[in-house]
Amino acid sequence: MRVDCQTHVFPKAYAELLLQNTTSVRTVRQGDAYVVSYGGLQTFALSLDPYDPNLKIRDMDAAGIDVSVLTVNIPGPEMLTPELGVAGARICNDYLAELSARYGGRSWGWRRCRSRTYRPPWRSTSGPSTG
Repeated sequence: MRVDCQTHVFPKAYAELLLQNTTSVRTVRQGDAYVVSYGGLQTFALSLDPYDPNLKIRDMDAAGIDVSVLTVNIPGPEMLTPELGVAGARICNDYLAELSARYGGRSWGWRRCRSRTYRPPWRSTSGPSTG
C-alpha cells in the first residue's frame, strides 16, 4: 500500500470564515483568491482550485497512491479569535470527515482543534493566550 503522508485540502466555508477574523491573521478577497496576511510578516494568495478533492484523487491515481492523509492548510483555527477558532475547527473537522466518508478509505483526515495555549510567534509571550 502506498500512502501519501500529508496533502492539503481547504474547505470554502473555512476560507469564508477567515474573512471575519480580527486577530493579526487577516484575510481579504481579491477576485477568486483569499489573500491571507500574518501580521505583516507573510502574505499569500490562497486559491481553492488546487485543493479540489476530486483533483487530489485524480493525482493519487496517477501516482499510484492508495491512501492520503488530509490536513487543512494554514492558517489553523488556533490563530483565529476564540469564537471563530471553535467554529473553524468544526468546519475543518466536518469537512475532513465528509471527505473520508465520500472517498471510502482513500483519505484519512488529520483533525484540527483550537488550542487555548498556542501563541503565534509574533505575539507577546506574557499573559494568557486569547487567540
